[in-house]
Amino acid sequence: MIGIITGRKIGKNKGGDVDRLVLQVEVIENEDTRSIELFPGAGVDVNPAKNSRVNIIDVTDSYQIAGEISDDLTPETNAGETEIYSTDDPVTMRKARVKCDSSGNVVLNAGTNHAVQYEALLSAFNQLKSDLNNLIIAYNLHEHISAIPGNPTTGNSNPGTASTADMTGAKENTVKLP
Repeated sequence: MIGIITGRKIGKNKGGDVDRLVLQVEVIENEDTRSIELFPGAGVDVNPAKNSRVNIIDVTDSYQIAGEISDDLTPETNAGETEIYSTDDPVTMRKARVKCDSSGNVVLNAGTNHAVQYEALLSAFNQLKSDLNNLIIAYNLHEHISAIPGNPTTGNSNPGTASTADMTGAKENTVKLP
């Protein structure tokens, strides 16, 4: 049997010992609305939006659970792909998205840009900073040969300043890459 989600609340499961998401599901339009425990499976925490369709499964004559959920959005994945996403409420569009595409890529929010490995980027940045600072030191110490008889001038009247650039604040600790 298929129903339409019209609301939700946190309530006790049939045994009354564990909090569960209890959906308000309209089975017959404007006539029969039931409170049905959502049973999404282990490792999944989902709270479907209003107007999503849900498969109602009879466990006993007096107890039903809600299983598979459809938000009726047009499928966008290709063969072999999986996408996990959130929606607005009531459901009209996808919001945050994590797509595992058929090429083995993980694509966040339909992004087309690239992620970087922070440690490799930090190493290259530190080398560039060191090379720049060495150039500044050499610049500050260089000599000018004077066309006027006497000693050449030394040093620089406009010395460069060593770089204090720091990119450690750019490190994102909540997204991990291989």
